[in-house]
Amino acid sequence: MAQKKSFLKLLSIFILLSACTPLKSEDSTAQQALQGVKTIAHRPLSQEESKELMGDVAGNWFYGQGLGSSALTLGTIVVFPPYAVLALGNVILNLSGYESIGVGTVLPEEQKESWDSFYDSVTSGPGRFTSAVAGKEFVTNDMAKQTIARYLEKTEVKASQDKRLDIPANQQWNVE
Repeated sequence: MAQKKSFLKLLSIFILLSACTPLKSEDSTAQQALQGVKTIAHRPLSQEESKELMGDVAGNWFYGQGLGSSALTLGTIVVFPPYAVLALGNVILNLSGYESIGVGTVLPEEQKESWDSFYDSVTSGPGRFTSAVAGKEFVTNDMAKQTIARYLEKTEVKASQDKRLDIPANQQWNVE
């Protein structure tokens, strides 16, 4: 019963904190990614392009910080199970367009930069190891963003070339 009460307290604190999180700015990477998804939805990638994109995304995760970040989150959940509530809540916040809650969001700017640097050094370890073993280059966050931007750029160019005249179904044309 005591565990249930502490879980409910933790859940209520998270809900209250999530109500105080700001909306993501318009120039955020999530907004850019959403625009990219909309572009790809209007002009889907070919099978070869999709295969290449998925390979690059998986490589970015495996040879970059994604592997370390996932391992750290999973390890924290195993050691401290209530962290799963925060992790799940951050997923929901991100999907709904709000900033996630974390250590970096509550720190002043100077300490936030130090924390981000420390976090990046910890989470990059597994990716650096796997990239060294595989003989590949370690993928930084900027390199991963450039890879995705390249695909989105290609898709936008093809979508603009493929634009056709869309005539609404209820519009009538008088041809004389």
